[in-house]
Amino acid sequence: LGVSATMAGSALTPLLLCWVLASVVGGRIMHATGLRTTVALGLGLVMAGFFILTTFGKGSSMTWLMADLGLMGAGMGLSVFTLLVATQASVERERLGIATSLTMFARTIGGSIGVSVLGSLLASGLASRMVAAGVAPGTLDPNRLLEPSARAALSPESVELMSTALDGSLHIVFWIGAIVAAFAFLTAFLLPKRLTGEVTLRPAPAD
Repeated sequence: LGVSATMAGSALTPLLLCWVLASVVGGRIMHATGLRTTVALGLGLVMAGFFILTTFGKGSSMTWLMADLGLMGAGMGLSVFTLLVATQASVERERLGIATSLTMFARTIGGSIGVSVLGSLLASGLASRMVAAGVAPGTLDPNRLLEPSARAALSPESVELMSTALDGSLHIVFWIGAIVAAFAFLTAFLLPKRLTGEVTLRPAPAD
């Protein structure tokens, strides 16, 4: 969109705030609606947010983008918190630490793999689009679009060409994210409806 790094960081603020707020109210929602419904609601919001992202382009409104990121943040807050509670409730008390740390470890590994794979797809898609547009590799650096002063030094034709290439490459990433989120949403229905009865806190065995 051609905004500064500060504005780009501000665009993530709704995501983080809604994540925290949804985590706070997630317990009450889970108590009222159950485990499966809460996780499905959270992952449904994430899925919807990703699909909405696929509709954004170079002329999109920053306000609508921030609203969509807030929607995704709320979904992450509901699902991450609820799944952590479900994990802790499914093991014996003496294994709570192991289950919690394993959950965090899996989330970290998943995030690392996701960033690496999607980053590679973004870079390769950007390079192929630049070549398809007749630009020799290394002639134009799309990273210059991210710096307002460097962007101002480019010709309008170069900015348009690189913006179009970056726009198309980002949409590939958004679509993959949407597909992964849709798969996660479907797996939510494999969870028990409620923690009580089907998944309970079992007491530690006697010595």
